[in-house]
Amino acid sequence: MIPAAHTAAAAVAAHTGAATLAVGAGAGAVTVLAAPGLYKTLKRDQGSEDAAQEPGTLGAFLATSQAEVRVLVQRAKQAQREVLVVAGVRAQNALARGRATFKDSLSLSTSALGEQENKLKSELEPLISNLYSPVDMTVKDAGERAQAIAYRLRPPSAAPLLNASGPIFLFSSMPFQSITVRGNLPSSYTGGAVPQLSIDGKSYKAFEYGSDRLGFNVPTTDLDAADPGQIIWKTGVIGIPWVPSSNFFSTPAIEQLEVELAILPGSFGRMSMEHAITTVKTEEKIQISREFLLDAGSTEATNRQCLVVTPQELADGWRIKPGTSAFVPSAGQAGSQNMGGWIIRLVSETEQAACWSAGTFHAADAPASQTAAPGGLTNWKISSTIWREVKDSGTTQENVDLAWGSQHHFKYPAGTWKLRYSRTGSGEKELTSADASQPLIRVSSDASGVAVSIYPF
Repeated sequence: MIPAAHTAAAAVAAHTGAATLAVGAGAGAVTVLAAPGLYKTLKRDQGSEDAAQEPGTLGAFLATSQAEVRVLVQRAKQAQREVLVVAGVRAQNALARGRATFKDSLSLSTSALGEQENKLKSELEPLISNLYSPVDMTVKDAGERAQAIAYRLRPPSAAPLLNASGPIFLFSSMPFQSITVRGNLPSSYTGGAVPQLSIDGKSYKAFEYGSDRLGFNVPTTDLDAADPGQIIWKTGVIGIPWVPSSNFFSTPAIEQLEVELAILPGSFGRMSMEHAITTVKTEEKIQISREFLLDAGSTEATNRQCLVVTPQELADGWRIKPGTSAFVPSAGQAGSQNMGGWIIRLVSETEQAACWSAGTFHAADAPASQTAAPGGLTNWKISSTIWREVKDSGTTQENVDLAWGSQHHFKYPAGTWKLRYSRTGSGEKELTSADASQPLIRVSSDASGVAVSIYPF
């Protein structure tokens, strides 16, 4: 698809409506275009004399496949599935070019095809099958393969052909639609006939024409699509006067080729971008050991005790905070009032355990103020502050209107965002990774963030 010449939403609103399309021969044109009487109307690949082929021939395969794809495209329009419309139009073009390129082989049985004809058939069969896929990227890839096939084929006839692309997207906010198509076209026209574009029974003469492009101006009001609530699809028919080459005579003709037009609503729609955020907070609490019995008759080693973080607490992330361990004598008659003659010291402190020991003074080491060594029993505990880091997960959400031609950037790394968008007149879609399958919206993502771009890109 060759996008319209717009670069931003403001440009879209201000532009006169120019859009460019290059497409191939379609099927089923019914509009009769005004032209001088010396021209006859041709409907190449649209039910003309070469369309009826015996079953099992190349012609029958191509005609049947084109009818099948045409139905798919019509259903895709109704379902507002633009990716299938685009891919289907390209497949139709590849089929039409195949018929023009191998016109002399259309009556051959598929079992008797030459190398090039057989290659075309073997490429088209899986391509058409992929158009039925519910996966948009698979459908898009099928359309791109069809585009490549169409570009590769070189029909020997000098009949006008449009390049393989499309459809064309038009903006309802503009008073005029300037539509340009490209292809292999006559370099001049005779007898007062010029190419015409017909839409809904109304015809528009080309204001620009040459050997590789045609230009038409269409009033938007003629399309009956003022500010539509969804995409409105139209099929246009381009009538191209030309003179076929012949060894005996040349009869002027009108070649009719189809183009698909999509009139877009006032905006693409809306999106919401969710971003997962993680905050880290520190939790602390005081941990008290069980009560220990301190016996004056025991050694310091015997009176060694520890506060230990349990396996479950360790699994939950709790650790002893350095420098917070303390010896806690019990209150009461058997507690702190009898502690004056004890040697109390921190033996060790790790993340998992804090150990203390206690013992009595020897008589020679007792303080002068202490006339007697302590006696009896007393109770004590160990206190420590334990701590852990806790991750708190949450989301932020930003709602955005998606104007045509707009671009939106978010500094959210991959794996932390979720995008929901709803196109005007269509349902909601959810994305958690990049998506380049759609013709009207592109979502790209890398380590630096997410970018959302709206047609025209």
